[in-house]
Amino acid sequence: MQLAVRPRTSLPEATLWVRTSTVEVAAIDDWIEEAGRTSDADKRAIFAARLCVAELAANVLEHGGVGPDGRISVTLSFDGDGIAVAFADTGAPFDPTAPVRKPGNLNESTTAPLSAFGGRGLALIRSFASDLVYRRDGNLNRMTFRIRNRSL
Repeated sequence: MQLAVRPRTSLPEATLWVRTSTVEVAAIDDWIEEAGRTSDADKRAIFAARLCVAELAANVLEHGGVGPDGRISVTLSFDGDGIAVAFADTGAPFDPTAPVRKPGNLNESTTAPLSAFGGRGLALIRSFASDLVYRRDGNLNRMTFRIRNRSL
């Protein structure tokens, strides 16, 4: 694991890269907790960031088609408003911000709650995070979002 903490303009920023093994991915949660202790983010925002990142990482392990040599990166930027999160992975292209197709009907998409046919984790992320943006950058999925202080 590689940890880099460096100032970005006047905001503290921390970045972690891990391999897609369950042991290294599990360490992300503790790393976010530790990075959050040195920030001005409130405990609820730190908890929400941990939850959202854990869900994204679990999706990479379960659905991303990566072996143990895949990579995940998490960058956290803290400011008085909360936490900006940048998550990247080497998994198969997947846009969690895109409309979801209903099972059995490939021509109809929905923005309805996904829990009826999967996607509960993505619905969870949407409930805590704002400003969700996805892009494919070479072989990386990149997802950015914000967790506001007092987000619970």
